[in-house]
Amino acid sequence: MLLPSRTARGILACLLFLGACAQSTPSHPPDGAADDSGDFHPPSCPNPTAILPDCARCPAEGRSVENMRCAVGLCDNQVYLGGEIGSPVRARIKGAFEATARLGSTDMGETCALLATGSAAATEHDVDLGGSAMVDPFLEGRVEMHDVIEWRLHLRAPAGAGGIRIRYVFLSADYDENVGGSSSDKFRIILQAPSVASGAPVVINFAPCREGAGSSDFVCADAGLHCELGQPYCHISVNSALSECCWRRDCASGRATDLAGTGFECAASRAEDGPDRGGSTGWLVTEWPIATGEAFDLVFQIHDAGDSLGDSEAIIDEVLFVGAPEPGTRICE
Repeated sequence: MLLPSRTARGILACLLFLGACAQSTPSHPPDGAADDSGDFHPPSCPNPTAILPDCARCPAEGRSVENMRCAVGLCDNQVYLGGEIGSPVRARIKGAFEATARLGSTDMGETCALLATGSAAATEHDVDLGGSAMVDPFLEGRVEMHDVIEWRLHLRAPAGAGGIRIRYVFLSADYDENVGGSSSDKFRIILQAPSVASGAPVVINFAPCREGAGSSDFVCADAGLHCELGQPYCHISVNSALSECCWRRDCASGRATDLAGTGFECAASRAEDGPDRGGSTGWLVTEWPIATGEAFDLVFQIHDAGDSLGDSEAIIDEVLFVGAPEPGTRICE
């Protein structure tokens, strides 16, 4: 259960030991590949202006939407106005989400919300959820989305809030063999708020691309979306520059989150890669401005791209409101 005392301790630790937070500079393994020496537990690195909820009576484990919202800290009924999990392509959603402290045989240390294009709590990640396909509305051209799962939250920003903060990790069987491809599974955080883009849905979690413009999802055309004009960006996927290295040597950092027991373990080489291997972004945090008191929707969307082969998963640890957001997506350490 996500308790205020645990979050408060994380803030104190982050303030006292800045080397454990995003300001630290990770070192690269000698060969440029992950060494599986990391820790799967969510790191600290909170925003010191976070508005901490009281989740002592919120059931944070189980397979209901109520459990999911408790697991990420949305325990205040003045803030949480409702939510639902579904699929716009009518994929089977049973088993595709769960609030739990475990992924496979891995103990995450605290309860998180899992959202997957397959079986959320399993270690096998090549499940077809059925349903149809749809054209990706956020990309140019006809890129198909399969196994689309969406968790929509209806929220109201509390007094003193100037933004929202989400802490999560994206894992995928697409690592590393599909880096640079156009059919890469994606995890999106979509914000639809009156104060942002005139209420139009906006993807707020993106980063520079791992391979530059060749694999980009969009080119920044609006500096109001907290991106650099004219620069290419990627939604969170294997093409994001925030990805960790498995056997490839081109990732931005040498961080190595320990994925043992999740079913997304890194392959040691190209020859050993396949649908039973994977990788991750490591833990990320996305913050975005919102207006105090406004009602808005926040959507977590995950999908397979191009086909329904090879699953991906998002682990969402925390959704908090903050007084002073740092807009954008960054590594959380």
